[in-house]
Amino acid sequence: MQVAPGYRIFCLASGRRMCRLSAPDRVNVSPGGLRPTAEQGMNNAEVSMLEFEHTIEVNCPGDCALPPISRSELWQGLVLRAREPQAFNPHLRCTTRATGINTFERTIEAGADSFCEEVILYPERQIVTRTTARDNPFSAQSRTRIEQPEEGALFVLFFYQRDLSESDEQSDIGVYLQAAYRQLDEDAIRRIRQMTKAGVEGPGSADRPR
Repeated sequence: MQVAPGYRIFCLASGRRMCRLSAPDRVNVSPGGLRPTAEQGMNNAEVSMLEFEHTIEVNCPGDCALPPISRSELWQGLVLRAREPQAFNPHLRCTTRATGINTFERTIEAGADSFCEEVILYPERQIVTRTTARDNPFSAQSRTRIEQPEEGALFVLFFYQRDLSESDEQSDIGVYLQAAYRQLDEDAIRRIRQMTKAGVEGPGSADRPR
């Protein structure tokens, strides 16, 4: 597998090959893993798994150029993005169905493609998504976690995992996806900041821009 400059190949105790970018941004590609079966309803098959994560700063104490928002405001914005991703990306369409107090299913359409995910909310802390077994073109999951290492500081850690096809492995798609997802997440945080400044409420607000 070709690896972009700045990446390094290393071996784990498990014998998997992975490529890693130094923290806080990280991309792992691990051939030979097993596709999940219990939740995804798929047969055991060897696949390559792509993992990457990045952390985006939301509040920085003492930085007047970065207007602070509260943890609650940040959480409401992240939940809005989970429930209504089209409010952050006009190229998407999404329908949701509640499955519990803090869980729901969403079906996202992007052009001719669509996929279904289960979404789990851990209030004020974390949002977890994972694809279901409804004819999804790939298996994937994500975590969006709020981190507050000190008073006044606020970060969001985004973690993504998905399987890859053999052709994906040959094209360094991990580098592309990591850059694309980071840009989307940075744009989302910027959008949440704008909405907070404008006084836009969370999901269901009649005042939300369309």
